[in-house]
Parts: sequence; structure tokens; C-alpha cells
Amino acid sequence: MHPRSSCKRGTLTAGSLKRHGDEKTIDVPGSLTLDEPDLMAQASRAGMGLAYVGEWIVADDIASGGLVEVLSEWTPSYPGYCLYYPGRRHMAASLRAFVDLAHEIVVRNRAAS
Repeated sequence: MHPRSSCKRGTLTAGSLKRHGDEKTIDVPGSLTLDEPDLMAQASRAGMGLAYVGEWIVADDIASGGLVEVLSEWTPSYPGYCLYYPGRRHMAASLRAFVDLAHEIVVRNRAAS
């Protein structure tokens, strides 16, 4: 997996890697740019380059040795999902149900940890 080096996911251009106050500037040349995580993983499996994707997408590949994690010490930790929605007084029932379910899952997972 590759650390994020630009604003757009899947686009690796000149950027910087930061860790503990240390910063490195990199340029990643190449002719293939993808913005869909499954395609990025598929291209990496085919030997076409590095992919910055969620670990859960390539966990089996890493476990089997098909893919190797690189630059893990430069990869930012993943704090979890963020949910953004309009702060209207009257929320649609379907959105309210989704927000409540998401909150319930987060609380349940934190309690299990």
C-alpha cells in the first residue's frame, strides 16, 4: 500500500510523506492512474505498481504473500469513517435511521474493543 501523496485518491504526483516531524518529497512517475480501490488493488496484483488502498481490501493478498505492504511507517493511521449530513431540523426518516444505525455500530464496536 502506498501513503497518500496528493489530494486526489489514486493520483500519485509530487507530494510529501510526513512522519514524526520528518518530511520527504517524492515524485511517482507512471502512466496509470486509478481512483477506484478495487481496480487499484487489481492493478497492483498484476504487478503494475503501488496501490494506496484500505488494508481490508488487500488483507488476504498480504496474508498469502501475494502483495507486500511498503512504507507502513509512513502510512497514517485510520481513525474510522466520518459521516457528514445536512444539519436540518427535520431529517428524512431514512437518513435518521442510517445515522442511528451507524452510531449504534460504532458504540458496539468500541465496547467490544
